[in-house]
Amino acid sequence: MKNLIFVSVIILGAVYVAFGDQIAPLPQPMKTTSYQTRTAISNFGAGLVPKWAKKDQNKRTQEAIDKEDKGQPAQ
Repeated sequence: MKNLIFVSVIILGAVYVAFGDQIAPLPQPMKTTSYQTRTAISNFGAGLVPKWAKKDQNKRTQEAIDKEDKGQPAQ
């Protein structure tokens, strides 16, 4: 019985963190906490493994535009 309660609390906590900001009846402070917790977990995971962090997919294009603006031919 204790294991069932423990697992239920963990599952409810995970559902709250995952979807709490999308549940209409919740008050605004609970929605904000859910979003902030999810963001903190995401940032923590990205910090553990820096290569998993999102890469700027437009970096090469932006560099080419900057070179073109300076009068240098893009490669």
